[in-house]
Amino acid sequence: MNRLAYMNFNDINNTKKHYKLIMLVISSYDDIYNDMRKTWKNYMHKFDDVKIYFLHCKNDLETTLYVDENESTIYYKCEESLIPGIFLKSIHAMDYCQQTFNYDYLLRTNMSSLYNIPKLIDFLDNQPKTNFAGGRNEIYYNISFISGAGMIISKDLVEKMLTTIFTENTINHVFGLPDDVLLGYIINLHIDPSTYVYIPRFDIYERLTKERIESLSNDHFHFRNRNDSDLRVLDSQNINLLANYFYNV
Repeated sequence: MNRLAYMNFNDINNTKKHYKLIMLVISSYDDIYNDMRKTWKNYMHKFDDVKIYFLHCKNDLETTLYVDENESTIYYKCEESLIPGIFLKSIHAMDYCQQTFNYDYLLRTNMSSLYNIPKLIDFLDNQPKTNFAGGRNEIYYNISFISGAGMIISKDLVEKMLTTIFTENTINHVFGLPDDVLLGYIINLHIDPSTYVYIPRFDIYERLTKERIESLSNDHFHFRNRNDSDLRVLDSQNINLLANYFYNV
């Protein structure tokens, strides 16, 4: 797998913009995700020190990777799929951000999640900026990994991961794993999974109310909607309610 090279005005002048956090949001196109994307767009540009991109596969791109800043979207030329599409669009978006920006942390998440971003930034301000990996720790057979709904990684660790992916032949035998398990396998080549920083997440299977959100807001800044496909409309409604509560949109 080849590492692409990116060049822009900031690179030429050695003035890469710095962000505390870059958020990469797994996305695809259907009616529910389109509604969720509208909600994300209502608040995602409120923070000067946070950069957010949606991630898409697109088979008919003329180039391998295309960044649409107007839509805050990074497209990678591949078939939209769980395996390997999500992994491919994630690592190439990571690589684009690695080469294009300076930042402290990168967060890979999904459309059905909502973060209280100011509270997340407060949390990260008290965390190490090197060899950091945080989120909800899970196990897939014997592989410890951080759930792909909320995987936070420091910039130096992202670079180590990308070096492993693009220059070392150490992941071919596990390439068919789910994206977050595969990313966890790669992270574990560089840090001990016992050092993962636990970040609480509230999984939502119910219709939220303002009172319920208020009762949870002190202890959580990551909310993930996890209903089955026939209840995904409820997920979209909950995302709207969460965004209204935290961001008044």
